[in-house]
Formats: sequence, structure tokens, C-alpha cells
Amino acid sequence: MKFSFEAYASGISRICTTYGIKSLTAFGGVLSDEFDENSDIDFLLELHGPENGMVRYMSIKRELEELFQRPVDLVMPRSITNERLKHYIYQKTMTVYAA
Repeated sequence: MKFSFEAYASGISRICTTYGIKSLTAFGGVLSDEFDENSDIDFLLELHGPENGMVRYMSIKRELEELFQRPVDLVMPRSITNERLKHYIYQKTMTVYAA
């Protein structure tokens, strides 16, 4: 099943504005036909300001999981050091929010 972020646009915008998110980019299974009701959603997350706030990170994760009613994985782009993994992730992405 194809997943659509359109129905969640206002919630995404609210969360991103509240937490100072620079960009939220989907990748992985959510962009494929293999996505189903048991799948999680993977995002690349870029923040304005310091990125090291664990409380901020966990709050974003919790709110996105509440919005989508499913598990969410958040990955900071600069934390991806494996070139193969980076190539795999960036093969197919979709920007969901950009400030």
C-alpha cells in the first residue's frame, strides 16, 4: 500500500514548527509498495540549533508516533557514517517538511 503524508500535513507542520525542525525527510519502506499496517516510518531529521538535546529528540519521536499511530525511526543525517547505508537511504527520499 502506498502511504500518503497529505492527510497529516497540518500535524507535521505543527510538530516541526514547535520543535524547530529544519527538515523532515521520509525514506525506506514508507515510500514503497511493501509498506503495510505493521510498518514503521523512517525519517531523516535535521534541526535548527543544537542537535544534542535528547529530550527534544524523544519529544519529536513521541509526537510523530502519536500523529501516525505507528513506530517512527529518526535518523540525523550527520550520524550516517557508512557510505553504503548513506547511498541506500538517499536513493529514494521524500521531503515531508522543510523550513
